[in-house]
Amino acid sequence: MEMELWGYIDGTCEQADTHRIANLIATRADWKNKYEELRAFNAALAEHMETEQPSMRFSKDVMDAISKTQIAPATDKYINPFIIRSIATFFIATIAVAIGYLLLSVKWDSPSTNALNVPTMHMERLFNATTLNVTIALTVVLGLVLLDGILRRNNKAHA
Repeated sequence: MEMELWGYIDGTCEQADTHRIANLIATRADWKNKYEELRAFNAALAEHMETEQPSMRFSKDVMDAISKTQIAPATDKYINPFIIRSIATFFIATIAVAIGYLLLSVKWDSPSTNALNVPTMHMERLFNATTLNVTIALTVVLGLVLLDGILRRNNKAHA
């Protein structure tokens, strides 16, 4: 009963509980007496209790205490060897498959110098004047954004 009344007084109970407790306070004398007692106690606490303010140097003392502590070095517990081995296995397998495909695509009995059957790419379709201009413009804009970030960081460091 007390826990429910404290939730009702603090306003932390749900909507359905609020209506049920309000109904119990209105209809039952024991709930009403306990509610009045707890509400008076809560009002007395709010009236006479003052929150303590930390000392003027509290923040400085805390920061000084933190600066004296050492950061724990990284241990092997943070690094999962299974993950590292999985990544290494993936890259080794990828390289092995690429080399295997390359060796299988070579015509070993061909006397010509073009032993690989590599498809020809038409680069003139990919690199025309429009794509070159767009690439240059994009590079300039990204370079200016990078320069702006560097200059802002330097201004904040000097300010």
